[in-house]
Amino acid sequence: MNLLARFEGMAEYLFTGAFKKGTARLQPVELAKELVKAMLKNKQISISQVYVPNIYRVYLHSSDWGPLASFGDVFLIELSKYLFAEATRNGYTFLTKPAIELHSDETVNPREMIVEVDFDDSRRRKERRRKERRKRDSG
Repeated sequence: MNLLARFEGMAEYLFTGAFKKGTARLQPVELAKELVKAMLKNKQISISQVYVPNIYRVYLHSSDWGPLASFGDVFLIELSKYLFAEATRNGYTFLTKPAIELHSDETVNPREMIVEVDFDDSRRRKERRRKERRKRDSG
């Protein structure tokens, strides 16, 4: 890790740590920023495209998960749109529309999160098969 990256990481840790102490719960915008970081960190460069993960699993302490989960699908759709906009702005490509899952995990500290990512086009294949079946059944 180069010196500049180490400095940036330390500055970010100190800066965000100061703000985290000031709020009681994890804020939706913090989750969105972490998803973008995970997206950028895990990009894959192909011959003609830069692919970013399309599956995001976020593990949160129950005290953070509950309030965010109460937003329901509206929040997950907003996060997906935000990731899509960030990827588009950077010229990146998803295999399918980004999907975000929130999970409660007591091993995660309050106000922290673990983000797991994956590249998965099986959703696209399933949708294609479904359309082909409908076409065959209706024709």
